Amino acid sequence: MGDTSGGFDFLGVCFVATVRPTSDDAVQFTRSGGSANFEMVDETFPDEDTTVNESETSGQQDTFGFGALGIPADSVVHAINVSAFATKPEPGPVEVNLVTKTASTDVGAAKRLINGYGRLVEMHLTDPHDAGAWTPAGIDAANFGYKRV
Repeated sequence: MGDTSGGFDFLGVCFVATVRPTSDDAVQFTRSGGSANFEMVDETFPDEDTTVNESETSGQQDTFGFGALGIPADSVVHAINVSAFATKPEPGPVEVNLVTKTASTDVGAAKRLINGYGRLVEMHLTDPHDAGAWTPAGIDAANFGYKRV
């Protein structure tokens, strides 16, 4: 999990938006088909082995561009969640980072993959670039993805 300082309190009425990748930012994984890596991971419901990006090389990562949230610029953003649906193709321990890329800052904690598909999630209460509050413009400018550890 990302920064969880500040505690949690009742936030009142909130809006949750889900966005999926719309473009490749910087990709190194091998895709199973199509013309772009983001096309392998943009499903509403994961299709497991039908469309995948994979890598056996530590340090390789895929990051993606996302469409604008389309919310007012003065909206309060309490947190973002980055998630991926992943599995490990070979025996032995395999770890990935969920990457949040803002400006020149990449963050993400290592998560161990399991046999069989599972959802990985990481929450960020603040923008890792400047440790300030997230803004709609900051989220719109960020890229997200994953990295093989």
